[in-house]
Amino acid sequence: MFKYFTPQQANKALPDVKKKFDRVIAIRDQILDMQEELDRMIQSNATIELYMKKKQELKHSIPASSSCIARL
Repeated sequence: MFKYFTPQQANKALPDVKKKFDRVIAIRDQILDMQEELDRMIQSNATIELYMKKKQELKHSIPASSSCIARL
């Protein structure tokens, strides 16, 4: 399960690792933005239909994000 790298291998892999990590952070930020939007909807007394639609988007985005991260 673990892989050991020489310093040279680690340095060579570092740009790819950074790119993948940046993608994970972007996915996390999208999920947090959706959650904040849900919170704003509650504060603004949005309709239950609108709220539920956004909640479903969030519910579906989390497993999709997890599978995207797993492929990284």
